[in-house]
Amino acid sequence: MELIPDDVVEVTVCSEEPTPVSEWFESPVMEDMPDDVLLAVLQYVDVEDLFACRLVCKKLGALALHPDVWRHRQLVAAKAGLEDAGQETPVLRLAPCLREVCVDFPLDNLLFATTRCAVANMTLEVWSDPSLQAALVLRNQEALGRLKKAELVFCPMEPILNDIPWQPMLSAPGQIPWLVFWTAATCGLKTLVINMFPPSVPADASLFRNSVVPCSTLTEFQCEVSKKSEPFVNFVLAGHAATLEEVGLAGAGLPSSSTLTATLLAAAPNLARLQCALLPGLEALAESASLREVCLVVTSASDLKFLGPRASGLKPAVPAAAAFLRRADQLHNVALRIFAADAGLALVEALASCERSQVKTLALDLCKDGSFSWLQKLLEPLIALLALRCLKVQVSAWQKGDKGDKPLPCHHAWLHTAPVKRLMAANRRLRLVVCGFQGDTKPKYCSGDEPCDVCLLGCGTSMPSECTKLLARVGKVVGDSHLDGE
Repeated sequence: MELIPDDVVEVTVCSEEPTPVSEWFESPVMEDMPDDVLLAVLQYVDVEDLFACRLVCKKLGALALHPDVWRHRQLVAAKAGLEDAGQETPVLRLAPCLREVCVDFPLDNLLFATTRCAVANMTLEVWSDPSLQAALVLRNQEALGRLKKAELVFCPMEPILNDIPWQPMLSAPGQIPWLVFWTAATCGLKTLVINMFPPSVPADASLFRNSVVPCSTLTEFQCEVSKKSEPFVNFVLAGHAATLEEVGLAGAGLPSSSTLTATLLAAAPNLARLQCALLPGLEALAESASLREVCLVVTSASDLKFLGPRASGLKPAVPAAAAFLRRADQLHNVALRIFAADAGLALVEALASCERSQVKTLALDLCKDGSFSWLQKLLEPLIALLALRCLKVQVSAWQKGDKGDKPLPCHHAWLHTAPVKRLMAANRRLRLVVCGFQGDTKPKYCSGDEPCDVCLLGCGTSMPSECTKLLARVGKVVGDSHLDGE
């Protein structure tokens, strides 16, 4: 006979249907409970039962619509198939506030433009003709005064084909500049994210040159930088310069030689974190006293064939980026996503030549396949970075060993390479983290039936040796910069 553990006091088996949540609150005891206790319980009640609670009594009806009950909830547009469409209308009519709302354009429910439900984070998924409806939704939320984050997603109507850039099915693409303008000009907004700026949209530079942002409020701005989006990006950087702290400019870079974007970034007095391609004039940011974290995407036109004709004009400003890294002694965290081998090596050498470098964390994401000899050249200059405490290498394209037939499967194998051994010996406080194709941290040494040639030597698991000492300094490090994906 199986014994019941001592810590189990009572076991009850119930075959009846669960009692509706609304009936729990009909007990006389509930009337005597403090409001803050009831509010704490109602936060965990689902929406359908929450509306049912409104019919129990006046006290519970009022508490069911209290902002504390709703401020953590989200509403996802029914078009995405992630939310019951039947709850959308009552939520927009009755809920005082929500943490997040995802809404599709054109609107299926016009209550999004007139609701009194104040939203903190809003995602606008644009399918076609978004201008007027999106403006009404944004202005309504701006008036309610709670909107802090807006994300624009331009959705393709057809599957994306290999090597063919997607084109959103917009019957009026000329309205997009107005939409992004209205979004960027929303007062009180703290975060603005724009995914995949549509390449078919005409660049209306006059709209942004002749307009100003009512007030600088943005602290975070994420947008693809390209020929089409350049006027808008510069408009945001100029209008919100006083408050911007984090900027992410995805994309391959600018086909023009204009240094305006880099100049505007350098003029932001509070800019602390930057992620971008190799922009022309990037050396101007060396004078940014507030800048602490930088992630540079190192590309070349030959690496971006999927862009088609647009790639021919891309000229990554490697000398400007090298000058920036050579002079920027205020940086603490640096990440390089390397698609172009020669340019990546030039930037690593420039970073290592900074005389008063304060770089503590360096992340190297090797996104393009390269020879192991090239990887060795990439690591050798890092001996000069005396302040470096964490080196993270992500091998997105498997780097080959000296024989060219096997990848390096573990930290132990990496420690037996000459540049890593010299680097770890020269910097006794340095920790090494090596990640694989999917970002998973490699093991310290191989286990199982197929150890690598290095692990077969046994120096990493036997008596104390140089390898065992070095292995104590590899693996996951707490507190990695968010720029390198941690």
